[in-house]
Amino acid sequence: MRGGSGGPNVAIINVLLVNPYQAVDFATNQSPRRYVLGLYGQPLLKGIWVDQCYDIRRIQDVHFCPFWTTDKPIVDFTTTRGTTFIFQRTDWKVVEDIFCWGYQVGIEFSESKYGAMNRQLTDINLDNVDIGIDVRVTQPYAVHVSNLNIANAGAGTNHVVIWGRKGSERAGLVPESPFASVQPARHDCSLFYCQYLNSGPFSDSRRTATVHKASGGWLAIPPGPHCSVSTHE
Repeated sequence: MRGGSGGPNVAIINVLLVNPYQAVDFATNQSPRRYVLGLYGQPLLKGIWVDQCYDIRRIQDVHFCPFWTTDKPIVDFTTTRGTTFIFQRTDWKVVEDIFCWGYQVGIEFSESKYGAMNRQLTDINLDNVDIGIDVRVTQPYAVHVSNLNIANAGAGTNHVVIWGRKGSERAGLVPESPFASVQPARHDCSLFYCQYLNSGPFSDSRRTATVHKASGGWLAIPPGPHCSVSTHE
C-alpha cells in the first residue's frame, strides 16, 4: 500500500495484509496527517516506511507476526532481512501500541534527503528481533520512548537492544520512565552496542545509570537498583 500525493489525511483502518513484500509506503509521496489504526499482517521485507511528513501522523495498534506462515525459509528471511518500522522525515509523529515478532530490525531511525524525525513512542513491543532499535539519525528534538519491551535472545546474530550507529552524533533517544523490560541474549545484563553515544542519564523503572560518551564498544548495564556503565571492546 502506497500513500498517494493527492491530498492529506490518508487513513488505513482495520486492515489485514497477509503476506506483502513491503506493507505500507508512506515515504515515496508527501502527505500530512496520515493515520494508521488496527493494521495487522506479516510483511516480509518492510512493514511501515514513513518519510516526507510535515504534520503529525499517528500509528496505533499495529501487529506484525506470522499470520500467513511459520515455514522456516520465510521466517529465516524476515529475521535476517526484514525491518518492521522505518522512520525518516516526520515531525512530531505519535506511535502507540505496536508489536512485531521475528524481524532483523524492530525500528530504524534514519535520514532521507528530506531529513530525519522526532516523535513520541509508547507501548512498544519488539519480540524475537536481532536489533531492537537501530538509531542512526534523529532531529535535535529527539525521540521520546516510554513502556518499551525488547526481546532479542532468539533471532539473528547481533542480539542488540539499541544500536547507536557510527555517525549518530545527531541522534537523540530519550528513554522516559518506565523504560522497562529488555530481554537480551545475555541474561546477566542489558546490552547496548554503541559506535557513538552522547553522555547522559539512562533510566528505567528498575535502575539508573550514566552513559558516558563512547567511540565504540558494548555498554553493559548489570542488574541492580543502581549501577554504573562499563564498556567492553
